[in-house]
Amino acid sequence: SLRSFFRDAGNHLTANGEVLLGTSKNARLDVIRALGREYGYVQKLIKQAETPSEHRKGVKIDVRIYSFRLRK
Repeated sequence: SLRSFFRDAGNHLTANGEVLLGTSKNARLDVIRALGREYGYVQKLIKQAETPSEHRKGVKIDVRIYSFRLRK
């Protein structure tokens, strides 16, 4: 689950490490942001792009990559 992802990710980071999370605008971004804050992360959108769907002709998908760093 996303909760366990954020809870445990910090155990695998170096002092200045970051967690990268790929998602889309179809995800519950409010929940992702809230969980990041709850577990002490600062979030930054580092890439947003549209890409053609491989399964639905003519449809573009909004994809995003977020960086989460633990607050100092």
